Amino acid sequence: MTRRKSTGREIRLLHSAAMSNPAHLRTMSSTVLAVVAVLLSLGLTAGCSDTSSGASEVDQADIEVTIREYLPRLAAAYAKGEFAPLEEVAVPKEVARVKFRRGELADQGKVYEPTFKELVVESVSTWKHSNAFVTTVETWDVHSYTLGDHILLSEVTDQRNRVKYQLKRKDRGWVVLYRELDKALE
Repeated sequence: MTRRKSTGREIRLLHSAAMSNPAHLRTMSSTVLAVVAVLLSLGLTAGCSDTSSGASEVDQADIEVTIREYLPRLAAAYAKGEFAPLEEVAVPKEVARVKFRRGELADQGKVYEPTFKELVVESVSTWKHSNAFVTTVETWDVHSYTLGDHILLSEVTDQRNRVKYQLKRKDRGWVVLYRELDKALE
């Protein structure tokens, strides 16, 4: 089957035939509108699904620095109730979640004194260059004491946990939106 190149005359004839037949014009108009709608939809969807499986090296380094700054501050928040330093690297909702959890422990007559030891970043993925999803393996020593008397209740050393984070880019860099213990390892 050979293709023949259209001439300008054929296009003008098709155009004049369409213009003289209103039913044909409506069909062509709805077809054109449908094609435009599909193209717009594809364009908008493509713009909204800007996901990348990894992060740029700069973003990944900045994200890791943020998490490394966050963890000792998290430990101080649990052990001493020092939340102001945590507010510098986490959103208010995350700080409130940590305060709530510490309050639950106090209601049980306990205080945790965790010590952050090691961090291994397993994966970092970004979305729209402003959100990051991170999985880490963290090693902690966790001591549990009675509230007030400070009597040792339990001690876990070298506790390894897989942890999931969500971070958001802010003016000053990245901040922690959410931290969740995925599972204890070993």
